[in-house]
Amino acid sequence: MKNGEHSPYALSDDEFARRVKPRSPAEMEAEASFKLAVWFRENGNNESAARYFARAQNLNPDDWNYHRQEWSFTPQEADQNWLEKFQKTEHEYYPKLEMKAGDPKPESQRE
Repeated sequence: MKNGEHSPYALSDDEFARRVKPRSPAEMEAEASFKLAVWFRENGNNESAARYFARAQNLNPDDWNYHRQEWSFTPQEADQNWLEKFQKTEHEYYPKLEMKAGDPKPESQRE
């Protein structure tokens, strides 16, 4: 960063801790299940992979990575699967940006 810790985008330790929550036991188990699903898929055991993908998705349904990875194996169905999940989502797909009025433009957008 050009201004280092003085950048308006740098978060204090307290603000960072407020925004990033620790993972719950269910989220940690979902991550382990997801990694097993990927391993089984890469090693040709699609039945076990499907079981662990489903487990990861059930334990942490808000983690889109688990769904997208599974959908990547059936690209002909991925668009429809994404749309169905998106339409059932109760909260925003992308989190709101917290920017103050007058925030400087990123360097890439400066003249």
